[in-house]
Amino acid sequence: MRIGANALSSSSRASMSRLATVLFAVMLVGLLTLSGSRAAFSDTTSNTNNSLSTGTVTLVDDDTGLAMFSVTDMAPLDTVVECIEVEYAGSLSGLNPVVLYAGANGGADTGLGTYLDLTIEAGTGATYGDCSTFLGSPILSGGTVADFVAGNSDYTNSVATSWTPSGTGDTRAFRITVT
Repeated sequence: MRIGANALSSSSRASMSRLATVLFAVMLVGLLTLSGSRAAFSDTTSNTNNSLSTGTVTLVDDDTGLAMFSVTDMAPLDTVVECIEVEYAGSLSGLNPVVLYAGANGGADTGLGTYLDLTIEAGTGATYGDCSTFLGSPILSGGTVADFVAGNSDYTNSVATSWTPSGTGDTRAFRITVT
């Protein structure tokens, strides 16, 4: 008896043939599935009616364009108290709290700000020029007008008011005291 490549029995050849057929069938099914899957996930569509718009954040005060402070002949230890009511008139809700800062429109620096102590309070019950029914608590005290202008010049270094408007028509009164 010879042992070699040709010495496989007919049952071994039949087993090998079945194995090759099964492997070929598995590969063929895999190839067909892959081709079919690619076809199932390949498509295009168009949507031409997209629209995006921004909401608004609008704060309106009740001073009707008048200056908040117009004081003449102020003497040392004089105190000036003014109130203003601010209303949220925007379309967005869930905003960050409103903040206060001096901005760039403070006018010419006369040097007087270093001598004027500043207190800002937030609350309710006051309108422009009438603080008689104001109820609130301080949000800034212990500094001068010059300190406020120098340290709170824009949104990134502002004073938080803890007022987050709940929607259009929500108001907050502010009382500003200068001594």
